[in-house]
Amino acid sequence: MILLTVNYGCSNENAHDIPTNPETPEVPWNGWTIHTTKNGFKLSDTESYPDEFTEGDKIGIFALTTEDGSIIEECKNLPLTYRNGIWEGNLPFIENTTYFAYYPYSKEFDEIISTEEITQRISDKLLQTKNQSESFYTLDLMTAYSPAPVSDQEKTLTLDFGHLFSLFRAEVPMQKCSTTQAESGTYEYYIAANETHFSLNGDDIIPCNIYNNTYGYLLPPNQTFDIEMEVKIGEQILRHSETGVNLETGYCKVLTIEDKNPEEAIPRDLQIGDFYMSNGSIIPTGTVLNKGLKQSCIGIVYKVGPHEKDASDYSQPLTNGDNVPCIGQTKCHAYVIATSNAGDDTLYQWGEEGFSIGTSAEGNTQNNDNTDWSGYKYSQIIKAQSSEGNFKNSFPAAYQAIVEYQNSHPAPLKSSGWFLPAIGQLRNAVFSQKEIINTSTIETATLSNNDYFWSSSESEKKPQDIVLGVGAGYDYINSYFKEVKSCYVRPVLAF
Repeated sequence: MILLTVNYGCSNENAHDIPTNPETPEVPWNGWTIHTTKNGFKLSDTESYPDEFTEGDKIGIFALTTEDGSIIEECKNLPLTYRNGIWEGNLPFIENTTYFAYYPYSKEFDEIISTEEITQRISDKLLQTKNQSESFYTLDLMTAYSPAPVSDQEKTLTLDFGHLFSLFRAEVPMQKCSTTQAESGTYEYYIAANETHFSLNGDDIIPCNIYNNTYGYLLPPNQTFDIEMEVKIGEQILRHSETGVNLETGYCKVLTIEDKNPEEAIPRDLQIGDFYMSNGSIIPTGTVLNKGLKQSCIGIVYKVGPHEKDASDYSQPLTNGDNVPCIGQTKCHAYVIATSNAGDDTLYQWGEEGFSIGTSAEGNTQNNDNTDWSGYKYSQIIKAQSSEGNFKNSFPAAYQAIVEYQNSHPAPLKSSGWFLPAIGQLRNAVFSQKEIINTSTIETATLSNNDYFWSSSESEKKPQDIVLGVGAGYDYINSYFKEVKSCYVRPVLAF
């Protein structure tokens, strides 16, 4: 197994102020040290989109002779898989060779006699494929070479991945929507355009929706194309065309359609199962998310409208500082469960026993969803109870939800930010709405019957020592001692 740590940054959806791609740090394993860079598509000679490996990605490795580049059978299409921050796989040390790597891995290359076949096969598929809505990520071929280490005592590889094709990227307007629910006032948000049409040299094509309002289509490099785009936003139809587009290998052309009526909203109520994206926009429930959209989705709506047992005041931010998330009004419009657990599926201690901090409610040990929804209020209380600089040690579970998860999965500024849910909020999300979460196709969101989660609710019966939690597979409220590492943390937010 090769260990390789990768630094992840947030996707930058603007063509300006794009950061450089950092080289991954060195992590030795069994004498190996591997350097890797995953270069994004270039906008110019000096700026490019950041790119990153994600959970489950696979690369294939070949060892080639230095004489004629023929494949060495001992190292032929060996897969390495990215899991929990490391690359898993086996890589032999072979002297006097060149290591060739490609991404994404495919078993179909097990029997090739030359690595040039990889480029040829994918190029042929690219020319034959007019619908890239699902095939985009398998067609986006990247390759890298590295000389073999000098000896098995100093085994170092440097893999600098680059794209072999070009990309046109379309930025289209989003549809502004307005809710009709009255409990917490009108809420305005954005969803993807309801109809899009693209053509390339007169032929209809279907790009991949790689982000809410962003579409991508891979092109053979050094060829000339005329591109036409048409988008329907509500009742207005917007068009844009570009002629003579010719891109070098690894370069990207960004085309933008401007909305003529950006403030015109259509009525649409939020729905349970809607996907909540990192920029605060919504993708309607039932949409099949591709890889790019899954990466941009940070949560799933599981309750619409403020709950009557939520005593929180959402007009006050949970954290201090400038540009921190805050709804800015007393009541919320909906509740969202995160698409993954905090802390890489680690079991956490809730806090210290022997005293109550006042986060219990009457009847909160009853086995239903309606006992207590004041998780935001309780998270404020927990945070206020912590001495300066000691939040992490005093209340580990809440710290993971409020601080660490916000750092790794930033919530939109017009939301509450992530917090530790009260027992009613938690039970509704991980038990009552489990089917909605598990059928979302977002693998990291899946709730197992054996998963148990902390709430922010102290037990009504013994609040000094006991906190309530719930299992995703069991229809009852559980009691846990505060100091025992018993449960996972699945944050929620409101907006």
